[in-house]
Amino acid sequence: MRAESKPQEVSLSPNPFVDFPHPPKPADIRQALGRSAAAWDALRTHISEHFGEVTENWAVPAKKYGWSLRLKLKKRTILHLGPRSKHFIAVIILGEKAVGALRESELAPEVIAMVEHATRYTEGRVIRFEIRSKKETEIVEALAKIKMDN
Repeated sequence: MRAESKPQEVSLSPNPFVDFPHPPKPADIRQALGRSAAAWDALRTHISEHFGEVTENWAVPAKKYGWSLRLKLKKRTILHLGPRSKHFIAVIILGEKAVGALRESELAPEVIAMVEHATRYTEGRVIRFEIRSKKETEIVEALAKIKMDN
């Protein structure tokens, strides 16, 4: 599998759903994301189609970050999606076994380098992508497959 898209630096733009009293509804997401809503939907659909019975749950990891959507397969989190204004952030956490598999993959060297240089935490390496279009979801989809296969 080869992803041609290049990873982007992630901006720290605010989540439009900070202090939102309830999880955002689909109409709220479409309004906030604008044209990026198609990429949001496509990524969620791809994950569900490739991994089976994926559950989605909204959570507020910290009040200052606002609502984010967690996609899980049973108890294992595949990735997190954080809405922003006109785009969203996709966050994936890779354990060392997945990082090892990534080194053997056909992903672009820039992606491998990004993961190699990501800060290590107890749960793995946290990689964030700023997504504005469907094309930019390809790397996240490839990393999700590597993560779930390992």
